[in-house]
Amino acid sequence: MSGRALYEEAVVWDQHGCLHLRPDASAVEELALYPESGVDFVSINVGMDSTPPLDPLKVLSAFRRGVLHREDRFALVGRRQM
Repeated sequence: MSGRALYEEAVVWDQHGCLHLRPDASAVEELALYPESGVDFVSINVGMDSTPPLDPLKVLSAFRRGVLHREDRFALVGRRQM
């Protein structure tokens, strides 16, 4: 199998997608670049060790809103607690 064929059959995953960590930043435009470059799944970080504690919640909320407004193009993947 050629490298191209393997790539086309593979699930391409970006484990560390870096987007702007600000609640006022629109992640939708940046996320749109991933499928255009062949990425199927992106894991997004919403904070890091130097981020004030409430900021990741604000960023996560903004990311989710942006993705949910574009359900024609994106899907949130998560786990439901039972």
